[in-house]
Parts: sequence; structure tokens; C-alpha cells
Amino acid sequence: MPFSGRVRRASLIGVATVLLAGNIWWFASEKPAPDMDFELGSSRAYVSIEREQLPDLPRFDGARRIWMVKGAPISDLSAFFRPSYEVSGDAAVLGKNVLMVALARDASSADMRAMLFSLVRSGICEVAVAQDGATAVGAVIDETALTYDSGVTPIIAVRNEDGVRVPCVERTQSPAAASSARR
Repeated sequence: MPFSGRVRRASLIGVATVLLAGNIWWFASEKPAPDMDFELGSSRAYVSIEREQLPDLPRFDGARRIWMVKGAPISDLSAFFRPSYEVSGDAAVLGKNVLMVALARDASSADMRAMLFSLVRSGICEVAVAQDGATAVGAVIDETALTYDSGVTPIIAVRNEDGVRVPCVERTQSPAAASSARR
């Protein structure tokens, strides 16, 4: 028995309505944002270092969960804080001291998360990262002065191993004062 015109029209309108409702639901429904491993801010500050000093920067060993310099473990990062410079118009204004660290060129986001989490646990909420061989955005190599300029990156929060978001709370005392207070 063939469909009558009325039944066919009602069926087509019903199918079109279901498709339209599905499209509206699909595009209008809020999808939860993916959980980011870490949240970083931006700044106009940078840290400068002579290129020959780059191998002397601390690196985080994610497998051992320790900081190292030239393969030797270190427990205090205070010696690696350097003055930052804030770009203000055409001039650079001296800012606060910021930790500068090295990161392997092939580091994964998990390596970066572990490194940042170590800093958050220490109350260090700003870092300048010198990535091996980098000449990319955020790092400028001045061939005449042989310096490496790296942008200062504020650390907002990092997820721990359990996926819990841990906001960065900057410590109120200097790194030197913190290490001498433990004695």
C-alpha cells in the first residue's frame, strides 16, 4: 500500500524536525573543557643569560623527580634566580628576580607538567625556560652580544599526579631566606 501524500509529508517533516533538533543540541550544548595539565600566564618580562652559561642552568629530571645541573643533583634553586626586565615602551625596566631553567628540546607535555609541579610545590610561580636549541617565540638570540633572552612565564596552576588542580601560591620570602630558615 503506497503512502498517501499526507503521510509522506508528515513523515518528512518529522524526520526534518528530529535532524534539526539534533543539530541544535549538538552545536549548542556546552561541552566540558578538557582538563589542562598546566595553566600558564603571559608577561612582557624577559630574562637574559649569556649563551655560554646555558649548560649551567638547572634541569628537572622527571624520572627521578630532582633538579640537576650538569648531571649532579641540587637541592637549592636560589642560585639560579636572575633579574628580569620588563618591556616598558622603548626601554627595559629592571624587574624582580626570576628562576631560569633549561628544558630538553624533545621534552613532552608530561615532562613540562612534572617540572612545573615541582616549582609550584616550591612556591615558585614565575619561570624563564631556555629550551635546548630554541630560537622560537619567547626566546631571542642576539648574535652580537651572544645572549639568550627568554620570556618570563607566570605559572597559574598545575595538575598533580592524581589530576587535582594545584594553584601556584608564591612564597613570601626569598629563596635564600627560605633555605636559611630551615637550619
